[in-house]
Amino acid sequence: MTTDSIVLIDIDQQTWGTHLDRARHWLTLTEASQSAFCALLDSAIGEIGEPHIRRYLTDMRAQAQRHHDCIPDLLAAFGGPGGQRPGGTTMGRVTAAGRALAGAAQGLVGGARGRGYRKLRELLLANQDAIGAFAVTEQLALAVGLRDAIAITFPLIREKTTDQLLLQEYLLEMAPKAILYHADL
Repeated sequence: MTTDSIVLIDIDQQTWGTHLDRARHWLTLTEASQSAFCALLDSAIGEIGEPHIRRYLTDMRAQAQRHHDCIPDLLAAFGGPGGQRPGGTTMGRVTAAGRALAGAAQGLVGGARGRGYRKLRELLLANQDAIGAFAVTEQLALAVGLRDAIAITFPLIREKTTDQLLLQEYLLEMAPKAILYHADL
């Protein structure tokens, strides 16, 4: 026998509603993480001198915006109002500013010079945070059986993971230049 509906055993309406409320609350952090990543991308593109990396980051920024634009659909999939955002964009911008300061301090402590290297490192960490936030969102959707949310998060996480591997490769490519020669990218 096949069924198109999800069956959750031993869950009443109040518990179901509580689960959805908690998942929608998590989406605020998901939005903040993705907003921080977008803000850091915006500031990084102009700082990178290497043309192939700058071109890749420009393409990544367009994709990051598409990911950010999926958040209202995720909110709706978890029973929230359609077309609205959970409210994490401002928190994301503040987070991005804090990460930029931390990145500068870490770069100096590690001996890396140049804004380009620092920006790549900040992007690597911010994208990992956003991947984790979307992955938790996916796990919440799996836990309560929301196929529409899973259909959004699964390909999005795959794309962000690919971006993460490329960011790491670029960072590793440029690290010796930034650390040994104190040169910018």
